[in-house]
Amino acid sequence: MKVNRTYRAFFLLVSALFLSSIPGKGQITVEGANLGLFTPEELIYNVFLGSGIEITDVEYFGNDAAVGFFSNGNDDIRIGEGILMTSGQATFAQDPNNQPNTTQAWGQPTTDVDLDPIASGPLFDKAHYEITFVPSGDTIRFNYVFASEEYPEYACTDFNDVFGFFLRGPDPMGGDYGGKNIALVPDPIDPSGQTFTNVPVAINNINSNGFDPGNGCAFDYSVYYNSIAAGETPTYDAHLSVFTALAEVIPCETYTIKLIVSDVGDDLFDTGIFLEGKSFGGGVPQVQTLTVGQDGIIAEGCAEGSLVFSIPFPSQNPIDYTFSVVGEAEWGIDYAPFQTSFTISPPDTFAIIPISVFQDGLIEGVESLGIDIQLTPCRRDTFFFFIEDQQMVPPDLPEFVSNCAGPIQLDGTLDIALPEPDTFYST
Repeated sequence: MKVNRTYRAFFLLVSALFLSSIPGKGQITVEGANLGLFTPEELIYNVFLGSGIEITDVEYFGNDAAVGFFSNGNDDIRIGEGILMTSGQATFAQDPNNQPNTTQAWGQPTTDVDLDPIASGPLFDKAHYEITFVPSGDTIRFNYVFASEEYPEYACTDFNDVFGFFLRGPDPMGGDYGGKNIALVPDPIDPSGQTFTNVPVAINNINSNGFDPGNGCAFDYSVYYNSIAAGETPTYDAHLSVFTALAEVIPCETYTIKLIVSDVGDDLFDTGIFLEGKSFGGGVPQVQTLTVGQDGIIAEGCAEGSLVFSIPFPSQNPIDYTFSVVGEAEWGIDYAPFQTSFTISPPDTFAIIPISVFQDGLIEGVESLGIDIQLTPCRRDTFFFFIEDQQMVPPDLPEFVSNCAGPIQLDGTLDIALPEPDTFYST
């Protein structure tokens, strides 16, 4: 059903008068960037940025109150905390869903070179970031949830609020991405959510109406649609499942991504994008040298250590790694030989190499065993184990002991020097 702006504005006023007093419980909390605790740009550096990406520049365009930091979101949208971008006021999202028309209008209609081709009408109340970054790995990704007050009444109408994540920079397959939108609907056939259609995420493409091409809904992805009950949070009428934005990139090259959301058709009924905190990152491997203690030390004759290589999420293709061994400890003499290459194949995200040291009975002091590896084309690093002499003193007992006087108490105390406990100072 299509309605004009006059009716929508009247509906907004009447609903606010009659429904604002309905009680509800709030869960998500939102701190707006207009409150002075942080700037919109600081949200990107301190909240959104994960590992494997170096951000070189951030620009924000829009009203500061349209973005903010949200927390306590796990129960409501399956994302705990992160950045909220809206076509209205970010703090409204923490209110219970007691009215179907949460609105904050910021200004006059506008245009956007990336949103105009996928919008069904004029744009209002834009909020957008442009982030310039250099990836260390061959993939970038982040997680997000789309939510809107336009649901469900204005699905399949011209009031199709839109957003997009538009990537620019060299495409590994050739050429330039040239503003490719990576906010795409996942293919429902793939439960991992890592295979995508060519359909952009939008109200008219994912809603509860299903396939209704005569009224502007050409797709049925209602499996991703989640209604928000009256009194629940966030304040929007519905949200979609947690989606992933994903793109292959060339390590060490420079890219720009535009994150943008806008009202369409009029400046009423807010829409929000919840961006998961620390999820904007790449597939850079992490290396851990695990031992019984927390200091990377392996004692001769005691438990072995483990060299653990991990990536934050499954790669699109198998990844081969080769490393070299450095340090004072000698291969095959102080420790057992081990493999110096490995492959992490999807869907695996880690590989473990056991490290076993020999008890040679010699007093050698602490010897280092280093793993030198090129983690990405932009990063090389070395990780160390430390092999320590066996400090357990064997008991000094005669071959035969006879006791006829009854029970005696044995003292098994050994005089072993212990290191000072870790301390820290706060100033």
